[in-house]
Amino acid sequence: MTTQAYTAPTVSIQDVQVVNDRAVQWFVVLIVFLLTLAATLSAAVVIYCWNKGGSLYTWYRLSTLEVKVGYNIP
Repeated sequence: MTTQAYTAPTVSIQDVQVVNDRAVQWFVVLIVFLLTLAATLSAAVVIYCWNKGGSLYTWYRLSTLEVKVGYNIP
């Protein structure tokens, strides 16, 4: 039975930077996706109010999943 000295794997600074850059890229993609989703939802609310013949004047969150939208009908 032979024993050998353990040598830890070497990691270069470039490998660490690549992993960090990839994490930052995914974070930016997530933020852009969430902003696009918010803009789409806002546009849908404005179009809904416009189709009802009014104009959007307020909206606010009632709970985590429920949002109240107010619009004027002239």
